[in-house]
Amino acid sequence: MNDKHLERDFPELLNHQPSLPSPLQKPLWHNNTTVPYTLSTHIINAAPFRTCPKFKPLEEESMVSYVEMKKLDPKARQKVAKENIGKMWEWQIQLVESMQAKRRLDVHERLLWNCVNQYVKKDLDSSPRRRKGLTLVFVHPIGCNKETWDPLILSLLKSPAGRDIEEIWAWEAVDTGDSALLNEGKLNQMSFKIYVESGLHSDPQSGEVRLKMHPVYEALANINAKETSEDMYEKLPSLDGKVYIKWVMPDPKKGGGIGGVPELSAELVKQRPGYTSSINLPDAAHMIPMEKPDEMAREIADTIQVTFGTPARM
Repeated sequence: MNDKHLERDFPELLNHQPSLPSPLQKPLWHNNTTVPYTLSTHIINAAPFRTCPKFKPLEEESMVSYVEMKKLDPKARQKVAKENIGKMWEWQIQLVESMQAKRRLDVHERLLWNCVNQYVKKDLDSSPRRRKGLTLVFVHPIGCNKETWDPLILSLLKSPAGRDIEEIWAWEAVDTGDSALLNEGKLNQMSFKIYVESGLHSDPQSGEVRLKMHPVYEALANINAKETSEDMYEKLPSLDGKVYIKWVMPDPKKGGGIGGVPELSAELVKQRPGYTSSINLPDAAHMIPMEKPDEMAREIADTIQVTFGTPARM
């Protein structure tokens, strides 16, 4: 979206861009001169919600909070959980019915923001290059945030494949991490430390420490994910044959895989034969980037070397 369209559709955007809701972070490698990459954080305008209720009605819903849930006995918690899930499915049904009646998706008019981290190689133009390097994009799973990838990114940039990477963008959804704080009111040990420092927020009103992501949006993301995921999987066979896919899957012995069913993961890999490979990481379960950041970085580095690699200099 260019400035002309912004001025026409969202005149307030150009004049009221918010500031960062959290202090600027230093990269994990800020004291390591062998990793010549800078980190900057940016705020960009986001696509409007299409599958979640507007924030104001959401706040008006009489949903039992996590703190209140802890006071209930197990049967009462199960009852409340079923009621909350029922409400979310009701919102989803309303969305589908509205879409069928109007033949289009309802979108929110309220302006939303994404926070993104950009990692850029220093002194890119200091010496001539035979070709432009790679730009990588990392997208986090539900309930996590852009910094989830930092341990993996550090390992990747330290690898031989790092010399082929010019920049990395770590995107953050509108309803999680710093993006969630910007939109509030409108909508191994290193990995754990990053998650605590970057993914949690101390609520000044209640004093609670919670995910920056609104808990109802976290649940809605899981409910709405099924349709989007299935659509993506169905389109896999039509992907251009020149595009290389490497599936990095969890260890079947760890109960990993789609929906915790290893057989579904194996079936997914077969959907797109040809320029494709797959690997199951030993001892890895659901959260591979957090559980095995070095191993995951190695798989990405190997992929870069196969598809783009610069020969090592002697």
